[in-house]
Formats: sequence, C-alpha cells, structure tokens
Amino acid sequence: KEIEVKFEDVKVGDEIILFEGERVSHDGTLINGSVKVDESHISGELEPKTKLEGEKIFSGSLILEGSGILKVESESENTILRKIISAVRQAQFSKSSIEKFGDKVSQFFVPFIISISFFVFIYWIFSDSFVFALERALSTIVVACPCALGLATPTAVASAIGKALSKKILIRDGSIFEILPKIKVVVFDKTGTITEGKLKLKDIILFNPEYERKEILFLISSCEMNSNHPIARAIINFALSEGITPKNPDFFFNSKGKGVFAKIYGNEIAIGKPEFLEETGIKIEDKEKEKIQKLLKENKNTCVPFGINGKLVGVLTFEDNIKEKAKEVVNGLKKIGLKVFILTGDKSSVAEKVSSILGVDGFFADVISDKKAEIIKSLRKYGKVMMVGDGINDAPALAEADVGVAISSASEISKVTADAVVEDIDGVIHIFKLGKKTFSIIKQNFMWAFFYNLLLIPIAAGVLYNFGISLKPFMSAIAMSLSSIFVVLNSLRIKNLSL
Repeated sequence: KEIEVKFEDVKVGDEIILFEGERVSHDGTLINGSVKVDESHISGELEPKTKLEGEKIFSGSLILEGSGILKVESESENTILRKIISAVRQAQFSKSSIEKFGDKVSQFFVPFIISISFFVFIYWIFSDSFVFALERALSTIVVACPCALGLATPTAVASAIGKALSKKILIRDGSIFEILPKIKVVVFDKTGTITEGKLKLKDIILFNPEYERKEILFLISSCEMNSNHPIARAIINFALSEGITPKNPDFFFNSKGKGVFAKIYGNEIAIGKPEFLEETGIKIEDKEKEKIQKLLKENKNTCVPFGINGKLVGVLTFEDNIKEKAKEVVNGLKKIGLKVFILTGDKSSVAEKVSSILGVDGFFADVISDKKAEIIKSLRKYGKVMMVGDGINDAPALAEADVGVAISSASEISKVTADAVVEDIDGVIHIFKLGKKTFSIIKQNFMWAFFYNLLLIPIAAGVLYNFGISLKPFMSAIAMSLSSIFVVLNSLRIKNLSL
C-alpha cells in the first residue's frame, strides 16, 4: 500500500519510491529497480553513478534516470546531509578565536598610565609648584592615549580587505591575516577547483580503421542527441567544435546505467559498457575484450567503448581538464615553502594523474565528504592547514581547516563556511601575499606605538626637564594625534601592494 507521509515521519525500515527527477530524502539501500544518480554533493565528482539493487543511495542525491524502491536506513536527523551540516557547525564552533593583542594591551594600558600620572603629579608637587605638577600629569595622560595601539590591527585589516576586494577576493573573517603566516599545508579539492569541472572528449582510440574520424564523430554525436548524460554533452560539444552538426536519430534507446543505442541513416550505433554493446548485436572478440579491460584498468581517464553496424570500432576517452592556472599556483605555493595536497572523491588513478602533472606533495582519493575533515585534522602534523574547495562535500573540510577558501562558483554552504571567497585558484596566491604584507604592517604599527610611548611618556613626565626638554599638554595632544595618523597612513600602504 502506497501512502504519503511527511519527511520527519519517515522511519528506519520504511520503503520509499524513487522517481526520475526527484531528490532522495533519506539514506538507504536500493531494494528494487536500478537508477542513475547525481551524488556530486557527496563525492564532488561530475560523472553520474548507476545504482543497482543492494547498493546504498545517500540523501540529497538526484535521480537522473530510472525508478526504484529504497529501504530507509537512517532517521531524518541522521542522514548524511545532516551529518555534513553538523560537522560544519562543530568545526566552526571549535575554532579558537584570535585574541586581539591591541585590545588586550589597551585594556590594561589606561589604568597603568593613570597610575603613572598620579605618581608624576605627587613627585612634582613636592619638587615644584602645583601648576607644574598638574601640567606634567596631564601631559603624561594625553601623550599616552592608546589610540595607536587600538588602531594597529583594525586599520591594517580594513585596508587589506579593501585591497582584496579590488582583486575580487572576499575576506569573510579578518583574523585570517594573523593565521596565514603560520600556514604550512594547502589542500585543494580536485573537481571544479583544480580542474574545470566539466567532462571533455579527449581521444578516440580506434580498433577498426574502416570508418573515418569525421564520420565517427557525426554518428556518435547524433547517437547521443537525446541523452542528457555529461558524457553525451561532451561528445556533442566536441563534434560541434570540429564543425560537425549532429542530427536527431531515427531511433533511440537508452538502457539505464548501461549505454545508448541509435539508428542514423541506416547505421546502428551503440555506446556504453561492453556487455551492453554485445546485447545490441556487436560481436567483441576475446582479444578486443582484453584490450578494453586493459584500457579501462590502466587509462587514467573515463573510457567508453562504442560500435557501429555490429562491429566494435573503438573506445572514447574523456577527461576533466586541469585549469591552466593550476600548475602556476602549485609552483607558487611550493616556492614559499608550503606543502600542497589534492583531496578528491574521484578514483585513485585519476587523482594520481592530476597530482603527477601538477607536482603536488601527495593526494587522497576516494574520499567522501564526512572523511575530508578527518584528513585535514591528520595533516596538522605539518602545521596549520588551508583548504580550498567548491562543493557541498567540501564544507566540513573548509570549516575544519585553519583557513578555508571557497571558489566563487562554489555551493552556498561552502561560501558561507569559508573564511575567504576567491574568483579562481590564483586568488590563493594573492591571499598569501596579502597576508604576509598585512601581518608585517600590523607588526610595524605595534612597534611604532610601543616605541612612541616608550620615548614620549618619560619626556612628558619631565624626566628630561632639567635638560630643557619637556612637553606641554597641547604638544602632547599633537604628538598623540600624529601617532594615530602615522598608524593609519602606514596601514594604507597595503593599498599599493602589487598582487
């Protein structure tokens, strides 16, 4: 019996009907049917996955094709999506806030100076006149106003945030400028961060030279015209870039999770798994099967066999291109002494290929969302860690990292979780340059404030009075103002930093 219930009323053991185009509400196991799902919010990978009976499906997954029955294995509050949100909140809460050094000093500085002024007044009232003693005490209080100390950090941070915005970098938490100099490890998500996040047809490996390249491209792109699979889009886009316009097939059949079959101008084309090709009448010799299996095992890209008119013609290989800036960014980070890692839900062979091209220090593959935060924790053995990502599945890792950076195209939860948002990965280099300069300016501001107070407080108190050197209250007021102006102007130098 089928009944409709509220989301929160679904219990463990209930059976839910899955329909094409809907999102899965609960974690569970597929007990009937087969579906193709988009679970990029969990794995971060673009390629849809085919789920057969007995396989797990996570909440939030989108049913692209097919239908089935899911046996619920988690309560509403214990789904993987809820766990992701919980992990984000926990990591954010556990982050210790950066103590504002200037504020702490200012808090104790005022009563300290008042005490000094009192003792100055007592000393001079017995050594000179009441008016002179009052003048020394007032000069000491006025010249020692802690404005410079209070402005040292916020003016530099405000200037840095403004500079960041000019480079399309949004700094959500100004405290990162104090953490950035301590970062020792940078971890990048792969899909959509290091790579373009879009499958592209890379190569056509031919087993049968009977067909020309243009004819093959026309037939396979026409075969995929009625499919919304990312692989279909990649084939069609590649054909169009080669000046080939596909047509709608005369007949089209989509075998969910296996492949597609179509008829175009009397030609029969099949694209998909080897067993699907055989089902459509394509004979695959044992040697060809071995060759396909070897390609599928060794090739570090997505591989899909195809056949035409009952013959195996070749294999299509697809890849998610690495961004042009990626190599330069990795080299730039390594030059400043940082360790760089890649963290991905993709298979190990793909992660290994990308890591080898970029020359990173290591990679972590086949990692689902809730495990990414654990890897960030483990990398703290090297020091503080920065995480750069873009997907919902990266949110726990972004929250756990000492500094989290999201790409502007990232999911909303990632951008909200991150400490900074950059337009693209080269913004990470800009953040480090800006962080180094900002921290340097903050230190200069504090050094100036301490030097100023160390020099002028004794003079205002009358230590050098017998040598003809002293400060009247109005002169102390001018000196105090100039000190604050110096701190502000020094902080504004960040605006001139070349990024």
